[in-house]
Amino acid sequence: MPSWLLLLCCCAVAVHPAARAAPPEDAALRAPDDLQDGLVVEGFTDLPPTPPEPEPSTEAPEPPEPGCAPCRVGSCPRSAADCSTGLAPDPCGCCPRGVCGVREGARCYNASTNGDLAARALGVCGENMDCVTRLDLGDMDKPEALCVCRDQGQVCGSDNTTYPSSCQMRVAGAAGGQDEPPVRVWLKHRGPCRAAPWIVTPPAPVQYVAGSPVSLECEVKGFPAPSPSWERISAEGIATPLPSDDASLVVMVRGGPEAFMASSWLQIMALRPEDVGTYICVATNSEGVARAAAELTILP
Repeated sequence: MPSWLLLLCCCAVAVHPAARAAPPEDAALRAPDDLQDGLVVEGFTDLPPTPPEPEPSTEAPEPPEPGCAPCRVGSCPRSAADCSTGLAPDPCGCCPRGVCGVREGARCYNASTNGDLAARALGVCGENMDCVTRLDLGDMDKPEALCVCRDQGQVCGSDNTTYPSSCQMRVAGAAGGQDEPPVRVWLKHRGPCRAAPWIVTPPAPVQYVAGSPVSLECEVKGFPAPSPSWERISAEGIATPLPSDDASLVVMVRGGPEAFMASSWLQIMALRPEDVGTYICVATNSEGVARAAAELTILP
């Protein structure tokens, strides 16, 4: 065979597709069976990219639970600092961190009382409170529950204000005043704040006919509870503590009608000219003194 024909045959065999040798399969570049669902594996360039995560929705099209409004994630509190009553579990399951609790004295959702799931919208009580079923309702009334503070009794806040309970102290401190930022109020001590007395109900000026019975009343308050007493300033300017030794005058004192209050009455059996003058109710405790005056005159 001529040499040129032999060379031509060799070239044809080298380039024929059927004669090509398949490259050895590289096991390192083969995607494992558990990674064949479109996941990107290093060394593969023909797999589809991972789709981006969808943006979270701020409003669910349907309520997540019966009786609940559509979820608005944007309205969920970011932390307990956003709630004056503290965080409480979300009965509707919208806010993973919880929702702001219901205030003391407000209606609340109690599963044992409110069988209707629509009552979930009432909310759950805030921190240190329980949702207590009302016992003062009649048989025909619909069951109802209210938030009650576990820590009952008056407390003194760091702002020297007496609060009915520690729960109300917390709410008042977080609320702040008008056009003022909230101010943190903490428990100073249990019981009312010590306070100088003040006159709740001062004696009223009166005019009576001579010989008529006369009665003057005075109510005082403070902490500790003040002691009321009476003085008379005569027309000549002479001050006399009452009742002194005058058998025609009677002074009575009793506690109440509220806590840390005292009430007093001054009675004149029969009004005389020498009884005319200024009568002063005096309230005294360890923190100070308060006075209120009233004129007593005789009708012509």
